[in-house]
Amino acid sequence: FAQRAAAAAAAPLFPSAPSAPAAPSGRNATALPAAPQHKPQQPPASRPAAPPRPPSPAEREMERWCVICNDDAVLWCNDCDGDAYCRRCFREGHRDEDMRAHKTVPIRR
Repeated sequence: FAQRAAAAAAAPLFPSAPSAPAAPSGRNATALPAAPQHKPQQPPASRPAAPPRPPSPAEREMERWCVICNDDAVLWCNDCDGDAYCRRCFREGHRDEDMRAHKTVPIRR
């Protein structure tokens, strides 16, 4: 009976199940795996951005359109981020007391 018990203890309970990995032994038996010793690979250097292309004549012309009605603008308002305005839209949009002090630059054609 002792011989059969020893053979049963040695045989796996589920023969198709993978066997358990061997337990680590030695100094680092319970420690986590060591950290990588190699330096991380640097990403490839990206190409520098291309310089901005100059605006086309059509784009330059569009910069001189009123931002409200798209008519030909006559001035840029520095205090409105350099937006271009025709006379009518500038007058209507800058009626308020705080807007009247905005500095403008005339557009030369």
